[in-house]
Amino acid sequence: MKILILAPHVDDAELGLGATIAKLGVENNHEIVVRTFSYVYDKQDLLGEFVDSMDVLNVTDRHWYNFPTRHFVERRQDILDAMIKLRDAENPDVVYTPCSADTHQDHKVIYEESVRAFKRCTILGYEIPRNAFKFVPQLFEKLFYTDVERKWEALKCYESQLGRLYFNKDFIFGLAHVRGVQANTVLAESFEVIQMIK
Repeated sequence: MKILILAPHVDDAELGLGATIAKLGVENNHEIVVRTFSYVYDKQDLLGEFVDSMDVLNVTDRHWYNFPTRHFVERRQDILDAMIKLRDAENPDVVYTPCSADTHQDHKVIYEESVRAFKRCTILGYEIPRNAFKFVPQLFEKLFYTDVERKWEALKCYESQLGRLYFNKDFIFGLAHVRGVQANTVLAESFEVIQMIK
């Protein structure tokens, strides 16, 4: 399958489904495409950290746009146009996007416009816990320890973000354990089923 991951900001794909990326790309040989819509955060250019993180996850098909952080709503039509071009160029089977419960203003735009742009394929919403207070897990990806460890190794590439509470190995593994228990397994990441096309 071709799997397209839409990340509002450069660290969102790794935080939301880094272990799933590791599992699906490396172990199951699906084609992984990552597109991030902003790489500047609080005037810091995180592009180099993003590239290093994608290298850890073995994602070679990665690209970035430079929409201004926290101002996606003002560029909504441009973002939709970019997604439509992306849809036509990549023709993905599955799209991962922020979940509908995400409260961050940029994440909401990416969610809303992805639902408009990718009506022809399966769309799954990933969880960013600091923003998604009402997230309801519906689909679980069972993981191995090595998948979650690779997620953490990818996140460590964001040296500028390591002081944040959610950039913490205990938190990353803790959430994977919680989702694993819910799925009757050891470790998992969970997703919202926005649209399923089989």
